[in-house]
Amino acid sequence: MSGKLKKLMNEVHVVTFERMYEEFVQEYIKNEESKNFVEYFVKSYGGRKQNWAYCYRVGCEINTNMKLERWHRELKYEEGGGKALRRLDKSLSLVLKTISKKLMGRMITMERGKLTAKISTIRMRHETSCKEMQAYTAEEVQPTKWIVYKTLANGINTYEVNKVKDCDCSIRCHTCQICIHSFTCNCVDYAVRFTICKHIHYVCQKFPIMVANVSDENVLLVDEDSNRLRREKEKEAILKEKEKSVVHEEPTELIYEQVERNIQLLNNLKIWQMQNKLNELIKV
Repeated sequence: MSGKLKKLMNEVHVVTFERMYEEFVQEYIKNEESKNFVEYFVKSYGGRKQNWAYCYRVGCEINTNMKLERWHRELKYEEGGGKALRRLDKSLSLVLKTISKKLMGRMITMERGKLTAKISTIRMRHETSCKEMQAYTAEEVQPTKWIVYKTLANGINTYEVNKVKDCDCSIRCHTCQICIHSFTCNCVDYAVRFTICKHIHYVCQKFPIMVANVSDENVLLVDEDSNRLRREKEKEAILKEKEKSVVHEEPTELIYEQVERNIQLLNNLKIWQMQNKLNELIKV
């Protein structure tokens, strides 16, 4: 049952998913051992398939809050020393200083380069396509469309790979000379996780000349200097933002001194008024 549930969740076609869902319910609701589970499954998850079925979440990617938690930890422990900040001005100053460090780190990353998790995953998929794709077969249907399939004992697994466009983004496989937006595939790895899957790598390796010579009206011409120009513009924007986010402590302290002086003046005024009232009472 667990295998069929996982296969049901991983299905990326809505029509096929609905058919598999009905077959799953009808098959296991007749069994006394699994009847209670199927009733619970239909009651709890049957009415909200959009929240767990991959076919309703194609292109949404798998998102987590790990980056948000990492940012919170950096603010609280690395920059704030683990202390609870009660003053709003100090909290804002801490956030602005941390953002300034982040911007400088971004500039360093652009110059030095960084192996991100997305690029590492793409390289792993490329290695997988070189080692484990011998059992697959690819056929060209159209100049921009290929079918990758694998024959199994109980059927055939078929995947459709389409050529979309070329762009100059940095999320790419340098061996295959493609970026993450160049091809699409209907497998779970691309449709949900949004990475260059092993089927796309396999097509690029088997049809290298055809893939390179594909021409389409929507294809973008890649300029060699576009990456450099984009980095320069981003650096300029970062420097401008950094100048805006510079925090000056002296004006804040001056404001507090002015507030204290105003409070002292108010206290003196109240004391003077009370003394006048006392003098009037004494005269009476």
